[in-house]
Amino acid sequence: MHPKFSQAGSPHPRTEKPQLALEILELLFTANAAFGFDRLNTQKQIDLKLKILKTIIRLSHDVRAIDERHYLELSEALVEIGRMLGGWINSAQKTTDTRKPRA
Repeated sequence: MHPKFSQAGSPHPRTEKPQLALEILELLFTANAAFGFDRLNTQKQIDLKLKILKTIIRLSHDVRAIDERHYLELSEALVEIGRMLGGWINSAQKTTDTRKPRA
């Protein structure tokens, strides 16, 4: 897990904090080992989990569970991860023909 994510305060118990990050990490390894549609579907699952994580971080900031500095650091890291994932998804879509065969 990224150090920034473990340093930020959270209203959740310690045992629950890394769960979503561990799920994302597991999906990253799964996607890396997969091919074709399986890889693309797994990447889309990762994208959904990242959106959930972004929402949790934003809500944690809104209720002042994390301070401004940690919020900005986490947000920047998640935006960068999202950009990298978006590029990976675009690459997978280009190599995986998701269109219907031409008649």
